[in-house]
Amino acid sequence: MTAVDAFGNTGLHVCVSNNQLEMHDFLVDEWGFPEDVRNNAGMTPFILAAHEGNASAFSSILRRRFSIVWKYGPVTNYSLSLADIDTVSSDPHAHDSSVIDVILKKNHLQLLNHPILVAVLDMKWNAFGRRAFQKSILFLCHLSRVLHVAS
Repeated sequence: MTAVDAFGNTGLHVCVSNNQLEMHDFLVDEWGFPEDVRNNAGMTPFILAAHEGNASAFSSILRRRFSIVWKYGPVTNYSLSLADIDTVSSDPHAHDSSVIDVILKKNHLQLLNHPILVAVLDMKWNAFGRRAFQKSILFLCHLSRVLHVAS
């Protein structure tokens, strides 16, 4: 379980790189491989899937991250940790620590169409982005008026 190659990749990293998702699930479920181990590049298998643009591995690992909070008849409430999905490292010089950051930097924008990422980005936009964007626009409008009057 702790064996790694020269690049710090565990068996789970290798499974993601070779799109062996059934083996990935087997190693986690049957052998207890930890899913949060980072390789020398600072990537977990989940981040590696985003880095490679591997949509099937990305969706499979994301689906595994859900946990059931409660069930009542046909209704099920799930929980999902945003760790690795939308996190920022306290060290600004650290490797990419969030899936969203990796997707944008590697230009694998098709992965942003995943419903979970759409929901996360929509919530962030409504909570932070919209207000910041509006303030920037108002500032630019005011600045252009000031510069127009000054000239």
